[in-house]
Amino acid sequence: MKLPIVWVCGKISLAGTSADNFYIGCDYCNRKVYGADGISFECLFCGQKQGTTVKRFIYNASLYDSSACIVVTVFTSDILRLFKFVGMDLDLAMDLEILNTKLHSVIIIAGVKRSKGTDDGLHKNPYSIVLVSEENPSAQSVAAADGNPSDPEAYTVVVPKRKLTFKSLNNIPPLTG
Repeated sequence: MKLPIVWVCGKISLAGTSADNFYIGCDYCNRKVYGADGISFECLFCGQKQGTTVKRFIYNASLYDSSACIVVTVFTSDILRLFKFVGMDLDLAMDLEILNTKLHSVIIIAGVKRSKGTDDGLHKNPYSIVLVSEENPSAQSVAAADGNPSDPEAYTVVVPKRKLTFKSLNNIPPLTG
């Protein structure tokens, strides 16, 4: 069963320290592995014979607007987008307070879904962010993502735009020119 995505417009604040929020993972399946960054190996989780260990990031964050606040998990690709939005480089020694101050001036659009229940021991949130953007793909309030709003009038449920699959890409006519 595919979990639905709710598009939320709001602000985000990261929690924790940068040094504690990364792990070494397989470059193919993203599962946590033990070893140093950049080592070639055969992944026991996905079977990739020419896998490479890479640094992956995972943060707990608060996503909020005027209606509510929820705690979400944010992964590597969206962490990098957040840094790009505020014009910062990802640095393990950086101060999250500085980043959060800069993030406070940015309104983001986040695709939020309920987590599947995977637990790496540290990050046990009911929600995760699957995409973060500065563009608006039919955004809703944070209360809508929670599914139990105190004020049902405070939000509107909108179905996100359809995403193309590889199958549907085959049906696109060639460019003529």
